[in-house]
Amino acid sequence: MVFIANLGNILIISIIIIATVLIILIIIEKKLYRKINRGCNRRNTFYVKRIENIKKTNIKNTLTQIDQIAKDFFAEAFGTKNTEDYSKLEDFFKQRNNLEVAEFCKLMNLALYAGGKITKKESQKLVPFLRGIVKKNLIATKYELRKLQEPKKTGILDYLKKVEISCIGKKKIDDKQDNSKQN
Repeated sequence: MVFIANLGNILIISIIIIATVLIILIIIEKKLYRKINRGCNRRNTFYVKRIENIKKTNIKNTLTQIDQIAKDFFAEAFGTKNTEDYSKLEDFFKQRNNLEVAEFCKLMNLALYAGGKITKKESQKLVPFLRGIVKKNLIATKYELRKLQEPKKTGILDYLKKVEISCIGKKKIDDKQDNSKQN
């Protein structure tokens, strides 16, 4: 008899404990998600740091470093081959409608392969251009790619909106039947 009287209190306490655990788990999940989002830019910051460490003393050396960093970045971010020349890369990015990167490839093609002399000032303009490209085109992690491919999960509110309450559903049907009888 005493157990039955305390059953309500035990049920209330267990519901409170379960709700508290759920709230704690939701908070932990949000913190981990933020940490993952911050971590996704680490690959890009790696390339930004490499760009900042470019030695701008010698034009040929500067172009070689820009070339290597750009091709490494394009291979990782866009899945291009590291050995492709800039004319192929330019066509690739034009097809993908990424005109800024296509313009960079055009400038690099002129600087490296056209045989034209490039000044130190022009070579130094390529550095901020590449830095801007790296910052705008984030490299997606495997986790982010998997999340993008998953179908969106509906929340409890979306589910409740889809569920019809039985008495409301009956009332709508009854109203439709009354309208058909009147006509």
